[in-house]
Amino acid sequence: MAQEQGAGSQPPGGRGLAILVLGNDTFIEALPATPIQLIGASLAIGFDVVVPGSWGDELVAELATSKLERRGGEPAVFCACPRVCQRLRGRVPELEPALLVLPAPPLALAKYLRETYSTRLAGLAFVGRCPSARAPHYDTWFEPSRFLELLRKNGLDPASQPGYLDGILPPDMRRFRSLPGGLPARNALETLRIPYSIAVTEGRDLLAEVAQELLSGESVLIDPSPALGCSCAGAMQHTLPLAARPAVTSLEPPRATAPVVAMPASWRQDSDFMIASFNSDSGASVRRRPIVRPAITPSQTVADAGTAAV
Repeated sequence: MAQEQGAGSQPPGGRGLAILVLGNDTFIEALPATPIQLIGASLAIGFDVVVPGSWGDELVAELATSKLERRGGEPAVFCACPRVCQRLRGRVPELEPALLVLPAPPLALAKYLRETYSTRLAGLAFVGRCPSARAPHYDTWFEPSRFLELLRKNGLDPASQPGYLDGILPPDMRRFRSLPGGLPARNALETLRIPYSIAVTEGRDLLAEVAQELLSGESVLIDPSPALGCSCAGAMQHTLPLAARPAVTSLEPPRATAPVVAMPASWRQDSDFMIASFNSDSGASVRRRPIVRPAITPSQTVADAGTAAV
């Protein structure tokens, strides 16, 4: 019987779980290896559970739709990527009321995993270029190229791995309500009392594009994330903004017909407070206990390199 990767799984000997999150950009960089091959290599090097970054996108998309429902159809600028927030927050006061400020998907996913696994979690690692995936939310992080290099040095070239996970049910990589980067998908926006459309900026004159959409009077969710280099949205060097998300979703299974991961009920009670706690630099609401062991592997070489990967 297949063993599912989930909150109930526990490694031999009762030790804590080492969990790895693979960012959306990592799956692109690992090509021609498939996502399943990359997950298999990550498990083989010593991680107990491997989770796709799309789970964080799903959580953020749900938060976004709950906030949009309260805006009454007023246009909004999607602001979950740290690069977007840095570029727009506090720089143009007129834009502030329109900003839909949300946690970055890796932050939402880190909080979700720490709450779900609780004391069973020994360490949490992230592979990807999102600048939000750092301490105290994650214990270890890797640049995608560095992580892939470490796998190969340990004889685990992802492209050479089997195209299936033997005895393990792979994590569900389908999406229900999100697009890469946490933007709500059209099916989610159409369920709102006042439906929203999506406008992805191209970045040639960002502020002018945003202003034009805001002045249109339409119920539109403006997304500058790919144009500003959001790695969670699939932005890579030489990738056009409109092509970023399709590059990620082309590697994923067909869209799910039901939620793959659900926002905890406690987050819904006061979503604005929860969003503020995600972005707190103190980390008090994220890390409630010391880490038992590094979220790395039995290989000392990988462990040493992982803690230095920035």
